[in-house]
Amino acid sequence: MPVLLLLSLLGLGLVLPVSALAAAGDVAHPADVAFFYGAKPPVAVLRHHERVVVEPGNIGPDELAALQAGTRPIAYLGVGETPLEEDLPADWAMGTNPAWESRVMDLTRPGWREHLLERASALAGAGYSGFFLDTLDSYRLAVTSEEGRKAQRKALVAFIRELARRHPELELWLNRGFEVLDAVHAVASGVVAESLFRGYLPREDRYDAVSEENRRWLAARLREVREHHDLPVVVVDYVPEAKRDLARQTARKIVDAGFSPYVSVGSLDMPGVGLREPVPRRLLVVYDGGTEALEVAPAFEEAAPILEYLGYAIDYVNASAGEFPEFRLAGRYAGVVSWFAEGLGAAQPRWEQWLRQRVIGRVPLALLGNPSIQSEALWRALGMAATALSPPAEVAITRRGPLGRGFEAEPRARRLGLPGLHSVGTENRVQIGLEGGGGRWDPVVLGPWGGLAASPYVLESVGTEGRTRWQIDPFRFFERALGGVAFPAPDPTTENGLRILTAHIDGDAFPSRAAMPGRPYSAEVIRERILERNRFPHTVSVVEGEIGPEGLYPEQSPAMEAIARAIYRLPHVEAGSHSFSHPFDWSAAAAEGEGVGIEKGARPDYGDALKYGVHLPIPGYDYDVQREVAGSSRYIERALLPGDKRVRVFHWTGDAWPDAEAVSAAYRAGLGNINGGNTAMTEAFPSVTGLSPMIRPTTGGLQFLAPIANENVFTDGWQGPFYGYRRVLETFRLTGSPRRLRPVSLYYHFYSGTNPAGVKALERVYAFVRERELLALWISEYLDRLRGFHEATLSRELDGKHWRVRDLHGLRTLRLPQEMPAPGVRQGSGVVGVRTAAVGRYASLFGAEATLVMDGKGQASGPGLHTANAPLTHWAVQGADTVTLGFRTLGPVKLVIDRPGCLARTGGLVVRGGSEAGRTHMTLQPGAAERARIVCP
Repeated sequence: MPVLLLLSLLGLGLVLPVSALAAAGDVAHPADVAFFYGAKPPVAVLRHHERVVVEPGNIGPDELAALQAGTRPIAYLGVGETPLEEDLPADWAMGTNPAWESRVMDLTRPGWREHLLERASALAGAGYSGFFLDTLDSYRLAVTSEEGRKAQRKALVAFIRELARRHPELELWLNRGFEVLDAVHAVASGVVAESLFRGYLPREDRYDAVSEENRRWLAARLREVREHHDLPVVVVDYVPEAKRDLARQTARKIVDAGFSPYVSVGSLDMPGVGLREPVPRRLLVVYDGGTEALEVAPAFEEAAPILEYLGYAIDYVNASAGEFPEFRLAGRYAGVVSWFAEGLGAAQPRWEQWLRQRVIGRVPLALLGNPSIQSEALWRALGMAATALSPPAEVAITRRGPLGRGFEAEPRARRLGLPGLHSVGTENRVQIGLEGGGGRWDPVVLGPWGGLAASPYVLESVGTEGRTRWQIDPFRFFERALGGVAFPAPDPTTENGLRILTAHIDGDAFPSRAAMPGRPYSAEVIRERILERNRFPHTVSVVEGEIGPEGLYPEQSPAMEAIARAIYRLPHVEAGSHSFSHPFDWSAAAAEGEGVGIEKGARPDYGDALKYGVHLPIPGYDYDVQREVAGSSRYIERALLPGDKRVRVFHWTGDAWPDAEAVSAAYRAGLGNINGGNTAMTEAFPSVTGLSPMIRPTTGGLQFLAPIANENVFTDGWQGPFYGYRRVLETFRLTGSPRRLRPVSLYYHFYSGTNPAGVKALERVYAFVRERELLALWISEYLDRLRGFHEATLSRELDGKHWRVRDLHGLRTLRLPQEMPAPGVRQGSGVVGVRTAAVGRYASLFGAEATLVMDGKGQASGPGLHTANAPLTHWAVQGADTVTLGFRTLGPVKLVIDRPGCLARTGGLVVRGGSEAGRTHMTLQPGAAERARIVCP
């Protein structure tokens, strides 16, 4: 929108009246309105506002539909100006506005007004909720006589009234329009004005404070709007992209003046600060796709698991492909993280250009490994300078900050690979600094811009098996480097105050015979010894090519199908597919599907994955992704499942790195997907480098990785020891404390049922699980939690005490920063309770969005849920002493209420719990747990 027409008027020599600025006070008719005119709007972020004004030419139908799902999209409509390039009759214009390279339009021209009305009708038909009418007083730039201006005002009033008549259901927001407001206030929804405290000069591309005189004049006009016409008033001010704190301060000043604020950049192409400020939790993580695939890049393998724990969702950028976003990052992203093993080579200039134009000084930057920056100017912007000397034979660590004291490995003086950099910025804080021979090298540095952790001081190699461990504390490094606002972190490890438990079985070796009396099928052993004795949610898959009549063993198919049907009849078993032919390498299989012949062992670049061939040797079969995914699922539903079940999840096979087309096939089939990654931490090697990420993005959709590695990892590829899976208990412990990094996850194959030692290992692991208070989910439910983790968005009100989280899907937990007060359990807030444990403070939620109120005001809090071992299906606060709740049940539900002396009323029964430590402990049987009223007198 043209910024502060007032400035243009002053340029014409007009003298404006002066009036006293309003004293600080509450906002009358608060209006949460955001403005975003750029392309590729961050829809999920903008939906946190009640209304969003957008430039219709920069938003597509899908983006508009997404906005409509969570907010009221308002279309920008320039009334008094139009771009120079728009092809319109010349006599409709009467001047130009050089500041915005636009034509000033003659409102008395019926053709121009009808053109605007037709444009408005098209926008209304597209689904907009209203119009933001801009440039209402631009005629003053071209018309100087009072008679001429009076004619323009009359035509403007006629246009606004006609627009309201044709679209009475839509909102009309006016940019200023003070001179016509008396005539049109009855059809106006609110008034917007720019630059009360800070403005933007587009011709000079300069931000500046508004003069006291202009501020007083505008404040007086806005008070008149508020007091005489009883309309909401929104003030839009402008500050540079990098000055987010100034934006917040300016927004508070606008509120103190009695108006609703929105503060952004002059081009209005960045999420700004209004009554509510979106708090970004997405990161751009940059890797070098020219030298390594994403799944083996350190940015993915090592950085992503730490960043995910901290609550960040990740978008990856391939630096070698130059896929850098050209929009503003601030407000969308919490920062940028890069990790290159080597320099970028030919891609380096583009990388440096992007850092200069979009990153440095705008969002936090964390550089790991090889920064791949040669520009001295860029290093100066980070408070760093080149060290001309090469490291001598002997160097010593002479400076250590908190990050330099070692995490899993103690940093030692190293000269090989030492980057030729040292810190010169007064605000930088050196964490590891070395000296020798008159030179200085600072490979680990924190600064107001972010942080540097350069090789060789990130990871230390251990042994000959490619293992590594962290020298710096990665959790503290990323926390400090990324800085920003501490936010409640979406957490998919926990629900209702308890650690989540999942269990899923891959279908491999269903036909194998167990080394036990009678030689039963391994699947029979798993059913009898494991599934029938542990009646909590399990997701079980089969390989159609192993058990179906079109597979490898058609003569055994009837017997195996009968076993599968018995498994799937169990009420706690969810159905998954493990494909038709069990591809061992999905990329190689896709190549075969395209007619590229790949013989067993003939492609060394595929590694060990092809030692068994591309997939199972099913006679006459060549890979077909639809047959693998949708076809195998249809077979299971047709031949094996009872009528009330369907296949919910596709379990990736083999290397478990599907190509984008395979991932897309799963989504098209309506299936969740799981597997990939090998999270394993053991007492012999307890490094957090043993973590795998939770999510791998592909152009076909998100791949969700298994939380914990399967027994193949713990038994050396099922070569032995066959009891090795019991070591997964070490992983459960190490990923549960001192930080809860993963849920407890039982993941194995049917071949664990072929060996007595394997079965005993399973029984030992299951005994561990039964002895602990956990909340069990089917894999399909867990995947919905992961989707929520990836998509959840956050915002907070200006006071910092009210937070909103949206787009949670199935995720039901936020991990609270230690400094954040616990939110109350209020009616309609979505907050169920808060549990403080040694590994964190967890806010339990119900529903896909929630509001966290931490000011101690508002409606009285109801009884809170401390813990429960089943997911909620219903929650409603009925008052200070009562809640109604319900659970998805497979067995008794154990719950703890954060009040003593509570009882449950359900189906005419009264269940009284025992009180301990100020809380009520009770157990509800399945029928009673489906809906109960908890009363705490």
